[in-house]
Amino acid sequence: MNNVQAFQANDYCSAENKTHGNVSQLTPRNLAHVAAMARTQARISMSDVCHGTWAGLISVIISDSSSEDEQFIQCGSMPCRRQVPGEVARIHFNTPDKSVIAAPILLPLRKEIEPFIIGVGDVRTEDTPEGIVVIKIDDG
Repeated sequence: MNNVQAFQANDYCSAENKTHGNVSQLTPRNLAHVAAMARTQARISMSDVCHGTWAGLISVIISDSSSEDEQFIQCGSMPCRRQVPGEVARIHFNTPDKSVIAAPILLPLRKEIEPFIIGVGDVRTEDTPEGIVVIKIDDG
């Protein structure tokens, strides 16, 4: 199994979310699913197949439907080169409204992922302009 095949067991989720004004409200269930994808991608990136150079990229696409009160959430995963030392997963929120990527979304997601991932060890998260990066804490 090569690096790409290890990551192409792509997860996919689709859900409708209600919005209030222009502020998106991702549900706790959606956030838990994204966190589960991040944990899975982190475990894959720690495998021998990835040789320490690959991480998992989770892309969360938030798009408006034809109705003003609904949004659709789609999630997919793929391999990406590590951009920072110790990176095991990266979550990008793809939405036309960048205000969605704010503390009300990122804080609960960080709490779902930190501080430990089975099969990876201790991890921390850092905010990025696109979302979150998950970094393995060096035991040394």
